[in-house]
Amino acid sequence: MHGLRLLAPTSRWGAARRALGALLAVSLASGTVLVPEAWADRWVATTGDDQSGTNDCTNAGTPCFTITHAVSQAGPGETVHVAAGTYQYNATPYQGEQFPIALKNGVSLVGAGSASTTVDATGSGAAWAFAGAGPHTPGPAGVTLSGFTVTAPGGGVNMVLSTACGATTTPSFAPVIQDNAITATGGTGVDLGMMLTAAACTGSFAPVVSGNTVAADSIGILLAIVGESSASAAGTADVSGNVVSAGLEGILFDGGAASGGSVTFASPTIRGNTVT
Repeated sequence: MHGLRLLAPTSRWGAARRALGALLAVSLASGTVLVPEAWADRWVATTGDDQSGTNDCTNAGTPCFTITHAVSQAGPGETVHVAAGTYQYNATPYQGEQFPIALKNGVSLVGAGSASTTVDATGSGAAWAFAGAGPHTPGPAGVTLSGFTVTAPGGGVNMVLSTACGATTTPSFAPVIQDNAITATGGTGVDLGMMLTAAACTGSFAPVVSGNTVAADSIGILLAIVGESSASAAGTADVSGNVVSAGLEGILFDGGAASGGSVTFASPTIRGNTVT
C-alpha cells in the first residue's frame, strides 16, 4: 500500500445571507420597493416527514424525513441541516434514503457531527454522488459535505464533474469534504475529479478534503483530472488533517491529458495527514 502518490501524466451561511437572493419585482404604484427574496435552509430529522414529497423542508419545526428529499428541494446557496440519527436505505421513496444521494452544486450538507449523524448505505452502492455535466461553475458554496459518519459498500463520496465546456466557458469545480468519518468497503473513500471531454477546454479544480477519518478497501482519497486533446486544467487541492487507512493507496493524485493538453496540480497543500 502506498501512502501518497502523484501520478502525471495519464459553509455554513450566516443569518446575514438571508438578506440576499433574487429580487422580487413589486409594483411601484403601490408605494412599495424592490425587496430581496430570502434563501431558505432545509431541515431533516429522523422524526420528520417528507409528506409524500410535499414537504419543502424549510421549517425546522416540521423537518423532512430523508436527506434525499431535502437535497432535491434545495438550491444554490442553501444548507441542508441534518439532525443526529441514522439515515438508511428504503426502496420506497420518502420512507428512507435513495442511494446514492445526488449532491447538488451550491448546496451545503451539514450533519450534527460524525459522532451522532450516520448515513448507512449498506445493501446499496455509494452513499453520496455528484455527477455534474455541461458547462459548470460552482454556486455560492460549492458542493460541501461535513459532519457525517458514512458507511457504504460501493464508495463513500463520489463527485466527478464531466464537461465538454464551450467556446467561452471555463468550468470550475470546488467540492469541500470536511470532518466526516467515511468507511468504504469494496470502493474508494473519497473520489473527486474533473473530466474535460472536449478539446480546447480549460478548467479549474480546487477540492478541499480536511479533517476526515477514511477507511477504504481500495483507495482512501483520490483526486483526479482528465483532459482531451489541447484541454488544460489546473488543480489546487488542499488535503489536510485526515486519518486514512486503505488497502491500496492512501492518498492518490492522478492526472492525464491527450496530445497537446496539459493537466497539473499546482502546488497542492498536503499536510498533517496520517496514512496506514
